[in-house]
Amino acid sequence: MHKDQLDIEDEVLQADEELTRREGSTVGQIISALARRGLSIFPEKSRKPCGPRGGVLLLQSRGELVALEHIEKLMEMDGI
Repeated sequence: MHKDQLDIEDEVLQADEELTRREGSTVGQIISALARRGLSIFPEKSRKPCGPRGGVLLLQSRGELVALEHIEKLMEMDGI
């Protein structure tokens, strides 16, 4: 299957379209975020201990990418 051709069930697509309206994202961004969340339930083969690197404390990976927009939303919610 070509990466631009996906077979998505109607009820999943409808839920995704509702999330895009609510979140102000694209269909692809929502599906990607949900897929990442689903993939994060699988345990990693090896977890490296967290610790400081270059003077910055690293957090354990949760299996998801963090975009600048996500950080900005969190900062806005915390009034930073």
